[in-house]
Amino acid sequence: MKHFRANKEYHCFSSQSLNNIWSTDMTKIFKYIILSVSLILTSSPGFASAIFYCQMSKKIFCSKGGCKENNTPNEYRIINVDTGNYSLCTNGDEKCDNAKLKNIGESGIFAIFYFGGSSYLKLALEDEPLILKINAGDFVETRDIGLGVMNSYGSCKK
Repeated sequence: MKHFRANKEYHCFSSQSLNNIWSTDMTKIFKYIILSVSLILTSSPGFASAIFYCQMSKKIFCSKGGCKENNTPNEYRIINVDTGNYSLCTNGDEKCDNAKLKNIGESGIFAIFYFGGSSYLKLALEDEPLILKINAGDFVETRDIGLGVMNSYGSCKK
């Protein structure tokens, strides 16, 4: 069917042909959605199946009364992605305190390991020498202790 109006030609489609176009396009879109969702669900972060050894170089505890700094902490962390363990260790002690990893996330060049109440360790996966001046392996660990916050800094190795 053709309609003419003001010297312009307009084509009209029957409802049958529109249904054919709609169903073909929707089938393709549905296939792409299924493919995308399955890729997202089966993909894993680039650090999957890894163990990180993280040595602290500085620790700062802050509360309402101010901050206290310790530049020679005797602590390290072991993050085992496979087992979901986050180990808080002290040099010289045979036993570590273990916490379960609650979640692992990624944000840009960072991996974020969530453990405990609202605690996390943010690890740089790549160098960023221009703005942040970060080396791959640098980390900050943030732990809430009562109404205070403890930030620890250092470097991790795989």
